[in-house]
Amino acid sequence: MKNNLKRVFSLVLVFMLCITFIPMNTASAKTFKDVPKTHWAYNYINEMSNKGYIQGYPNGTFRPSKEISFLEAMRFAAILTQYDEQALQAARQVWLKDVVALGVPKWAQDNVVKCLAKQAVNMTTLKAAKKNKMFTTNKPVSRVNLAEFFAGAMGVKSTDPVIALPFKDVNNIPEGTRAAVAGLIDAGVVSEKGTGKGMFYPKRAVRRDQVARMVYAALEYQAKNTSNVNPVNPVNPVNPVNPVTPVNPTPTVVTGTIKEIGITGVTAIMLVDDNTANGKVFSINPSTVITVDGSIGNLASLLVGQSVTITADSSLGAMQAKSINAKGVQFSLEGEVTNVDSSNKEIKITYTDSTKNKVSKVFKVDSDSSITINNRSRDLSDVKRGSQVKATIYNEKVKTLEVTASSDDYKGYIKKLNYREITIVSLNGRENTYKLPRSDRDYDIYDSRDNSRRSYRERKLTYDELARLGSVYVEIETDVKYDDEVVSIEVGDGFDNEYIVYRNNDRGRNRDQWQIELYPKNSSNSSYNRETYYYDYDLTADSFDSRNGVRVRNIGEGSRVVILEKDKDTIKRIMVIDSRYNNGYNNGYNNGYNYNDNYIYGKVLRKGVDYVQVSDNYSSKTYVIDASISISGISEGYPYYFKVSDKNGRPKLIAWYDKEPSDFRNNSRYGYDKTITISYFRYSSSRDEVYVTDNNNNDYYLNSSTNIDGYYYRSYSSLKSANDSDFRGTKADITIGSNGYISKIYFYGR
Repeated sequence: MKNNLKRVFSLVLVFMLCITFIPMNTASAKTFKDVPKTHWAYNYINEMSNKGYIQGYPNGTFRPSKEISFLEAMRFAAILTQYDEQALQAARQVWLKDVVALGVPKWAQDNVVKCLAKQAVNMTTLKAAKKNKMFTTNKPVSRVNLAEFFAGAMGVKSTDPVIALPFKDVNNIPEGTRAAVAGLIDAGVVSEKGTGKGMFYPKRAVRRDQVARMVYAALEYQAKNTSNVNPVNPVNPVNPVNPVTPVNPTPTVVTGTIKEIGITGVTAIMLVDDNTANGKVFSINPSTVITVDGSIGNLASLLVGQSVTITADSSLGAMQAKSINAKGVQFSLEGEVTNVDSSNKEIKITYTDSTKNKVSKVFKVDSDSSITINNRSRDLSDVKRGSQVKATIYNEKVKTLEVTASSDDYKGYIKKLNYREITIVSLNGRENTYKLPRSDRDYDIYDSRDNSRRSYRERKLTYDELARLGSVYVEIETDVKYDDEVVSIEVGDGFDNEYIVYRNNDRGRNRDQWQIELYPKNSSNSSYNRETYYYDYDLTADSFDSRNGVRVRNIGEGSRVVILEKDKDTIKRIMVIDSRYNNGYNNGYNNGYNYNDNYIYGKVLRKGVDYVQVSDNYSSKTYVIDASISISGISEGYPYYFKVSDKNGRPKLIAWYDKEPSDFRNNSRYGYDKTITISYFRYSSSRDEVYVTDNNNNDYYLNSSTNIDGYYYRSYSSLKSANDSDFRGTKADITIGSNGYISKIYFYGR
């Protein structure tokens, strides 16, 4: 019976997918919360949505500015082919085999078949799309490509031997596609005014609001020009004889279990096992009333395995469900947390299901969900990736979540530290935050490193002394009696798999891999101790930097890293733990700065085709600067001034100079009078001032009004308890105020 059910469902589902875009009753009018009435495409979007040609998202949004993908373009073009089921069946006989062989996803195959049959697209275009991974990604489709698809689907390509398009950028439109654009202009689908500035912008991506207007205009054109429709075996109309007054159908009530369900936007097709040979198939639209355990639900509330009672209209081939009363499905699982999205209240858990298959699934977490970590009540934001969990799931939502925190969660490198809390990153890559008592007298801090200074070793440290150590390895002990408040912090030597980067370059074994050379942290930097590993070109690293997606190939030489996962000599996962990480990481206190219109000044370590690697003269940090302008005049080993802007959290080169530019010192990053190297540091309690001496024996004074920033120190009170030895050799940018005191200072590391 199971096979029969699947066979029936598959046939009906194919049919339903083909009619997904059949206009629905406009009485089910739908508006979107991100499309106000003032939006230029409001009427187009809502009309197309109400008629079922285009859908929104489950959260009630439409995302009008989202760019459409290649396969979405195929879907919209397929609507305009106006192929019915009979025409589609004929097209499948010719094209389906080729479409399947190309790897087109099943849900999009019929759309592509229609477009091929109508010559809206050809195999060459499809092969290029596959090569560019447009079947498996959301890469946007261009305006000129969409014009080709739509004009082909509608059959409106211009036959005029001389095509004169009215756009200012007409020369940017390929000659082979101008007939399509001209045809769409004649059909009213594309405006002859272009964007309003007389431009067509052929290479720009198409947004969802734009395609809604285009589909609307195309359907309107087709409605007025019925000759463009492709009827299949039309039947001569017969005058009706003795028409019969329609009789209200008798409702059908079916009780059973959901076996399959296919959702297409706001409609669905559902197969129910009612203990008959083939089961029952029902169609569901926005007018269907759905309840779960007596509460109002929606399509997302219907799940395989639910017991349902359905009232349906039996006058249709595929019965239209009028109401569905479902019982919620509850089950338990044990697994590992693979992702936590606190903002959207979602958690992803990998577990073994009842069929012994390993699955990863995202579940919603409501405000009434019970979450505990080590038997203590917690919030979703406290749950970390990699944690082991036991969960009770009710209707795809978390009912209870029991998290077991590993002892490894209390060991790791300091990422963030302030007087209220400490955040560490453990060996498993998880971030864990712990509360600190109000005073450092209420908890113990010890330095147990083998290589620590004699004055530090095996003695208590103050909070300020711990802060100056930066991203060091610590082991934390907490007291559950006081809400997991910290009772001790022990500074240690770190994990055994910690390394120092000796060299990081592109000499990999193949074009898709890079090579990195490392040596163990506790060993000497010699050819005997260095280890060579490889990694994929696009591999990203776990990092203390707040920006996600950091490329491993941008890790600077001298950085401390921990290999989290490897396969023989290939790195699968790596974590960066020190301040020499590229592109603005600043010892855990800030998460990089805004690069907009700022400068980086330093020696070029390496120059590539479209980037330079620079050692910052002020901070001794290494940056990788992306270059979209010519860098042919730059030579390795020489210093330059690089003016940069943001590029996804990485600096992008705007201009470069071999001499100091006039606005360099007035820059928001380097807005200081001069840079000094500190040779002597002292705090005077009698005068409540700090004074420093530079290498040229010049004295400078600070007081409580000085603006302090940079390396570890963020306040005047923290400076007062510092030691001279902590500052010798430290660089600082300073500005002298009108009173002769330093008005602002920025400390760098040695």
